[in-house]
This record gives sequence, structure tokens and C-alpha cells, in this order.
Amino acid sequence: MKSFSISMIFRSITMILGLFALSVAPAAAQTDCAVQSDIPAIECEALLTLFNGNQGFRWDNSAGWNSNNFPCSWYGVTCSGGRVTELDLQDNDVWDELPAELGDLTELTHLFLGENFLDGTIPAEIGQLTNLVELTLGAGSLRAPYPPELSNLVNLRRLELSGLFEEPLPPAITGLTELRTLVLGARMTGAIPPAIGNLTNLEILRLTVNHFAGPIPPEIGNLVNLQEFRLFQHRHTITGPIPPEIGNLVNLRILDFGGLALDAPLPPEFGDLGSLEFLGIASSRLTAPLPPEMGNLDNLRTLDMPYNHIFGELPPELGDLNSIERIVLSNNFLFGPIPPELANAPNLVALQLEHNQLTGPIPLELGNAPSLTFLNLQHNNLSGEIPTELINLQPELFLLRLDHNCLTASDPTLVAFLDKVNPNWRDGQCSAIFEDQFESGDTSGWTAVMPPLPAP
Repeated sequence: MKSFSISMIFRSITMILGLFALSVAPAAAQTDCAVQSDIPAIECEALLTLFNGNQGFRWDNSAGWNSNNFPCSWYGVTCSGGRVTELDLQDNDVWDELPAELGDLTELTHLFLGENFLDGTIPAEIGQLTNLVELTLGAGSLRAPYPPELSNLVNLRRLELSGLFEEPLPPAITGLTELRTLVLGARMTGAIPPAIGNLTNLEILRLTVNHFAGPIPPEIGNLVNLQEFRLFQHRHTITGPIPPEIGNLVNLRILDFGGLALDAPLPPEFGDLGSLEFLGIASSRLTAPLPPEMGNLDNLRTLDMPYNHIFGELPPELGDLNSIERIVLSNNFLFGPIPPELANAPNLVALQLEHNQLTGPIPLELGNAPSLTFLNLQHNNLSGEIPTELINLQPELFLLRLDHNCLTASDPTLVAFLDKVNPNWRDGQCSAIFEDQFESGDTSGWTAVMPPLPAP
């Protein structure tokens, strides 16, 4: 009991001494904007207002902030000629509403605050930053309205905004004619305005997770410098058809649509997009056969159009695509034969035609396709003997799926190959009669001929 008391006394003395040491220790250094000489005091105060008002204590990286008198050395701050010219706090766990004092950083050319947890509205004072070339804001709960003062940013070349902006695309943005990149990840409402065609210098246009309704305006064809066009939504409220003026975008390399309600075919003018490398239109209710003009897309590397309403026969002109690497047309309503010309595409790596209504035999030419390593033809109505030429794909083959068709295989070498690369290839082949005959080893009465299918 005595030793316990002595121990307690010792701990108490130690604690008292520790508290005394803390009471006489000097306070942590803080920034004195009147003393520092890196930048004007008003700019220093604007930075401190941002830090103190936006939970700087919890930022992922706040090195230097409010701990010394050298603001140009703080994380994310870049100075030139004694002025703050760049502020980069992208993806840095910045919270809360942006302060109006940001407008005092009038020499800023780059302001990156995207991928954070910002709230409230964009302050009107942002319009004082007339030297801005790049501006990214959002990925939090920024809300409408957009300040009309955005129209003052006449030198802006890149604008990325995301948040909960449930309002139409404002004229303040469509008037920024120097823009090269426009990325809007917001709940934009109303129609895509024809004024989008004013942004003739645009090279990248991304409109994602929006609530736009109505058609794609034909004025989109004015954006002749466009290289990338992405348009995604979840509500299927952007309607077709795709305007034929899209054929004017001769510099377009990437076209990526998703979640639209086109209910229309691709216009033949798609064949004019000679620079196109990626064409993706998924889950957008495309209809009708693919136009043969698709064979003109000499630079196309990826054709990705799953989960649509495309029907008709595959155009053999797809075999003319010398650069094509991936053809993904799964979950559509394609019927008729697989054109053997597809094997002529020298760089074709992946052919995905599963979940369609294709008929006829597998072209033996596919077994000689020089680059094919991924072939998925399951869940169709293909019939006949599986060509032994598919064994030629074995050295590089990554995936082969042939189940749920009406296919047979009698060559022992081929059967061994199929059992190795596609163990379930027998599943769902045509009918119970065939399955019984195959299990017994008696396929003498099997003709592998299917009854004609009604046209979709």
C-alpha cells in the first residue's frame, strides 16, 4: 500500500511539471501578414482566410500554412514577381464555403480546388480573377446559382465545375470563347443550349452526370476543333437523333456517350470522322443497322456500343478498319451471319458479339485473324461445326466463349482444345435432344440446322 502511494505521488509531480513546461513554452509560430514580404498583405490575408475558414487543420497537406512568414513556400502556392499566380489544392480535403477574399488574388492564372468537399455557392468575387487561364472547382456540394461574374474570365482556357448545380447551362459559360476545355460534372437542367456552338476553340467537352433534356443541338457541329466529346447521364433524357452536323468534327478523336435516349440510328455522316480513335455509345438506345460508312474510320481503334437496340446484319466494311483493336457490340439485336471480312482487320484483338441473334456458322477465317485473342460469341443462334481453325488462336488466346448457341464439334483435337480454353462450351447448345445425343456420343442424327428466325 505504501509503495502504491509513493508511485501515485511521483506521477502527480511529473504531471504538474509537464503542465508547467507547456505553460511557459513559446506558442507555435503563426503568419504575420504585415511582417512577411513575399506578397502583398492583402493576398496573404486572403490565403489565411481560406485556411482558417476552410478547415485547413484537416487538409491532407497544409505544409507551411500559417506557420511561417513565407507564404510563397506554402503547399500549393506558387508565386511570380511577388504575387500569387497559382493555387493548387486539388484533392486536398478542403471543406466548406469558398471565401469572397479569393477575389483579392488578382494575379492568379491557375486555381485548382476540384475533388474537395466545398459547399455553398461560388462567390461573385471569383469574377475579379480576370487573369485566370485554368479554373477547377467542386466535387462537393457547391450549389446554384452560377455567378454571372464568371463571364469576366475572358482569358479562361480550361474550366471544370462540379457540384449540385440544378440549373440550365448559363450564358456566362457559353460566352467564354477562349475555352479549350469545358468539364461540367453537375446536375444541369434544361436543354443543351445552341450557344454551346459559340465555343469554337473547344478541344475537350465533357458533360457528365447531368439532367439535360431534349436533343443534342446541331450547333455542336460548329466545334470543328473538338478532339474529345463525352456526354453521360443517368436519366435517359437526352434524345435523338444525333445531328448529322456531327460529321463536321473532323478532328474528333474520342466520342463517348452513355445513358442517352437516342432512339435513332447513327447518321451516315459518322463516316466523315476520319480522326476518330474511340467510338463509345453504351446504353443509349441506338437503333437500326450500323451504317456501312463505318468502314471509312481508318484510325478507329475501339468500337464500343453494348446494350443498345442495334439490329440488322454486321456490315462487312468493319473488316476494312486497319487500326481497329476492339469491337464490342454485345447485348444488341444483331442477326444474320458473322461476316468473314472481320478477320481482315490486322489489329483486331477483341471481338465481343455475345447476347445477340446472330445465325449461321462461325467463319473459319476468324481462326486466322492475326491478332485475335478475345472472342465472345455466346448467347447467339450460331449453328454448325465449330471450325478447327480456331485452334490457331491458341498461342495467344485469352478468352473464348461459344456456349448457348447451336454448335457442334466432332474433331477430337478441337474438342480437347475447347475443353481447355472454354470448359463450358457445351452449355445451352441448341436443345435437350442434342445434349442427350452428345452425352451418349451419338451425334449421327444431328444436323445442327436451326429453323429460320423471325426478323426483329
